[in-house]
Amino acid sequence: MPKKNTMEIAKPNVAAALEAIRSKKSREQVKIERLLPFVPVIDEALKSNWKWSPIIALIRQSGGPSLSTKVAQLLYEQIKAQHSPGDNDEGREGAPPSMNPPPHRPPFGPKTGVTT
Repeated sequence: MPKKNTMEIAKPNVAAALEAIRSKKSREQVKIERLLPFVPVIDEALKSNWKWSPIIALIRQSGGPSLSTKVAQLLYEQIKAQHSPGDNDEGREGAPPSMNPPPHRPPFGPKTGVTT
């Protein structure tokens, strides 16, 4: 087995380094992804007149991200802006499925087997 010389060992792999940097998510993206499952919790807590500090503490205790109140509010507003009420939550990646099933609709086309 041939030994690698010093030049081969120290040869920089710039392409691999650039690929690693480009594939990495920003810190903000990671925080948003970690906060996203807790949006229903935040919604419910705010409806119940909770302050942000206990909401953040609850999220942290439940395995969520450790955020300051200011950062959590900003990220929550960004999430809400990205997923406005008109959006279909079921199509959103990482979103919990809707608790309300779609309404039952009869099939399209003429009814078969019915005589008038």
